[in-house]
Amino acid sequence: MPRILSTTRFRIALTLSSICLLLLYTQSSVRTHHGSPAKQEHQSAAQTVPQGQVQQQQQEQKSNVDKPLTAVLQNFYIWQKASSQWQPHHASPNIDGQRLRSSAMFITWNLNHAAPNPRERVETSFSYIRSLLVTSSDSIAPAVITLQEVHADALDHLASLPFVRNNFHMTDCTTANVLWSNPSYGTITLIDKRLRVNAVFRVNYTDTSVLGRDVLFVDLEMKSFSATDGKKIRVGNTHLESPIVRSALDWQVRSKQMRLATMYMRDGNMAGALLAGDMHSITPEDALLPQQNGLRDGHLENGLRNTDQESHTFGYQSKSSEQSEKGQRDKVLMIGKVKIEEMRRIGEGIKVKGEEGAWVSDHFGVMGTLRVL
Repeated sequence: MPRILSTTRFRIALTLSSICLLLLYTQSSVRTHHGSPAKQEHQSAAQTVPQGQVQQQQQEQKSNVDKPLTAVLQNFYIWQKASSQWQPHHASPNIDGQRLRSSAMFITWNLNHAAPNPRERVETSFSYIRSLLVTSSDSIAPAVITLQEVHADALDHLASLPFVRNNFHMTDCTTANVLWSNPSYGTITLIDKRLRVNAVFRVNYTDTSVLGRDVLFVDLEMKSFSATDGKKIRVGNTHLESPIVRSALDWQVRSKQMRLATMYMRDGNMAGALLAGDMHSITPEDALLPQQNGLRDGHLENGLRNTDQESHTFGYQSKSSEQSEKGQRDKVLMIGKVKIEEMRRIGEGIKVKGEEGAWVSDHFGVMGTLRVL
């Protein structure tokens, strides 16, 4: 497990690294854009960008494709009632008679590492999530849940919740064995016990991230609605870089990170793949990234444009200084034979029990139905 720095030392190191990274991308931008001046202020990410600009940036990227970083295979964890422990596995055990599923509920949510009381907030969040997944017959609908900004202090508590233990496998369940580079920005995926897991692996954005960001992939065995044979589906969970030092070049860091994640989505063994999480889409250039990488946007496929307020996931439950940054930061992006239906935002107005005015997160979550085509 990476050594965790003290808060003061971490902030100093983060500031120095941010300055170095900004200088690096400033030089890169001058070379790439032939000396064109950088914009001094961000415009709204919801602005429409001409198709010609998309094609131009795609051509620029072809000559500067990042080399894939090494993917690190990791265990996922299954709760064993007999031993009252989370047991590590590389793949789901073979169970006679287990049927493949063609659909599952899908949730992605940034839980905000910076707010106080992370344990109480994660417990309130999952009490709310349970209410969303309960069916008319009082059972729990199969689901995949991707979480970002899971604080290390909340991880053990999340793994102790009866709702989680009874219904899900966890990619990470204790700080003793997580592969996070930063204890504040953990990415975790919860997989319904009725879904078959083939593999779990993680790729750290080592070359571009000063915040320890990564992408976590889970390979599932599912099937299409009209067939019985299995189809491999890859589910990505990511949190792209936040703009530490405000600059018109911020989007270039996220561009490289999304491009790297997309490389792992384009696996010939996969029938389809999706990438979900906090994409930090705050500039017009960010709005182009899914299209540039050949990814379909779940919001758009469900008739929700970036300009539609009902698609916004940030800026309504955040600090007053961030109220002007309302927008669609959280996305579900897809490629291949997979789609998200009935997509909607969740988590509006959900507050920690007994704490007036304390929202569980500064982000809304996104929920829909994951369906294999």
